[in-house]
Amino acid sequence: MTTCPHCREPVHEKAGTCARCFGNLPRAIDRLQWVLVALFVIGLYFNLSMTNAETPPDSLHLEELRLVETTRQGHPHFIVLGYLRNDDDVGVHDVQLDLRIVDAEGRFVDSFGCTTRLFAAVPRGTRVSFRIEGPAVTQETGPLSVQGHVLRAREMS
Repeated sequence: MTTCPHCREPVHEKAGTCARCFGNLPRAIDRLQWVLVALFVIGLYFNLSMTNAETPPDSLHLEELRLVETTRQGHPHFIVLGYLRNDDDVGVHDVQLDLRIVDAEGRFVDSFGCTTRLFAAVPRGTRVSFRIEGPAVTQETGPLSVQGHVLRAREMS
């Protein structure tokens, strides 16, 4: 015996409705259907996110990279300015860049984490300006510059 979830009356396990309040009783198959629907939706989400094609980085070019050194509240701060040119036939978004701060001899000095993401869309055949800022970790003095390349980007649908 089980109880009705609506009126708490004892009912037979195989009954479809309650004899007292005529409420529908949940069955194990009903719960299983919702579990299967939820698994389908989760699988569909992951399938769509994995099939979003990535544009090869060789069609995306960083141009005119400039490093501006400033201070914010007494702490060193870097600002990187530049352009991203898209030579591909499709637009891209979610661009990941690898930006490295180097000294005059080309030695690595600092970076903006492992990668920097630009969430702006870059339509096909266009050039888009960007600005990225962050705190400087290095205490290096002297002329510094920035080098970078595109790691990956997703095609716009």
